[in-house]
Amino acid sequence: YPLMLMAVVSFPSMRRSPRQALELALDCAIVGLGGGALFIFFVLGSEAVAGSSALEAVVTIAYPVGDMILLVALGAAVLGGPVPEVRNSLRWLVAGMAIFVLANLVYGYVELHGGYEGGDPVDVLYILGYASFLIAPAEQRAVERPEGPAPRLAAMGGFNLLPYLAV
Repeated sequence: YPLMLMAVVSFPSMRRSPRQALELALDCAIVGLGGGALFIFFVLGSEAVAGSSALEAVVTIAYPVGDMILLVALGAAVLGGPVPEVRNSLRWLVAGMAIFVLANLVYGYVELHGGYEGGDPVDVLYILGYASFLIAPAEQRAVERPEGPAPRLAAMGGFNLLPYLAV
């Protein structure tokens, strides 16, 4: 998770004005709070009544927390106006991370309601997530850095649906 976070944070993006940076921060907060609410409802609530050992509780909670941190970082990368050379790669990373979030939620549910066994169908989701992570670098093109000042992100005239889906 720390290495994935470093990779996502290092994605090149366009420079933003202070207003655009504030809008990005607010959009990421919406994504984080929306995902956090799901995390609390589906994982922490179930874990609180499960009566498992401390180590089991930490492991069960650690994966979704890592997922949430990565989702907010990916949201920032997507909403922050990535340079065109990295968009396809970023899409594959977002798809892989979404699959991992789903897999971790299903795993947590299965573990709390009967127990997980190796080879359960949830393992297919993890394999699909890893496959998406493997495709992402293959889609990455070299980022050409022009000489002179970095271009600024144009004012967004379009409508971005991602923060509103999180709500």
